[in-house]
Amino acid sequence: MRLRELGCDRRGVVMAEFLICFVPVLLIFLGTLQLTLIAAGKLVVQHAAVRGVRAAIVVLTDDPRHYDDRPCGDISDTGSGDSSSFERRLARRLGTRTSEAPNLGGPRMADIRRAVHTPLMALAQPALLGAILRDGSVADALRGGAAARVSTGLLLTPALTATTFPTGPGSRELQRARVSIEGGALVTVRVTHAMPCLIPFVGRLTCAPLAWSPLRGQLELPKRASESRRAALEELRVAPSARLQRGIARSGLPFALLQAEASLPAQHAAHGCHMEQRQ
Repeated sequence: MRLRELGCDRRGVVMAEFLICFVPVLLIFLGTLQLTLIAAGKLVVQHAAVRGVRAAIVVLTDDPRHYDDRPCGDISDTGSGDSSSFERRLARRLGTRTSEAPNLGGPRMADIRRAVHTPLMALAQPALLGAILRDGSVADALRGGAAARVSTGLLLTPALTATTFPTGPGSRELQRARVSIEGGALVTVRVTHAMPCLIPFVGRLTCAPLAWSPLRGQLELPKRASESRRAALEELRVAPSARLQRGIARSGLPFALLQAEASLPAQHAAHGCHMEQRQ
């Protein structure tokens, strides 16, 4: 075929135009899907923060007799209460191997964290569990249905979620051992959640992987990470089940760090907390 005839040959033009247009359209579609999932995740995290503060204003002022005699306002992780008994019973009923549910901390914090973790199970990804444990295909994980999602949430949500108590709305200073509840003080709960970005091709464009520092034994971020992402990771380090965080970081999957907080005045009832404060 002569060069002039080759230049006038229009065979395959439609296929070439389709390939040129399809790739950017596909990336735009996948990017929109990933950003939509992140936006939905932010709503779920905000709902979790509201649930957390609604639980906190009741649990922190409840009778110490129900919480191993821990003082009112206590948010420490010490105590002899079996905080994971509900998770273990639920896992056994589902017939999953996640019966060794992570301990959620002290008796008061366990109830508050459970209130936060429940809505976040909607964001659980069974495929993430397969990638971390490397013991099954993604297709097997996705075929698990609701039981797989719940069992994945029971195991991974405590490792991906931190529930903290700032000294005030928007503050980066945290209350470590006890929250002030005197005189109907304002209680603020902040929820930090690492949501996996599993949409192909665009996940790493919209999110970033987490790293594990063997020397410090904690999660790390690249030096180019934004200040807000670093602040979020700083709080994520206090999440229960740090052992799983190492496996999550080593999976190399990208995550979006989502944060939300809510504030409500502490409630009071006619029981031991009032007497304890007056003495």
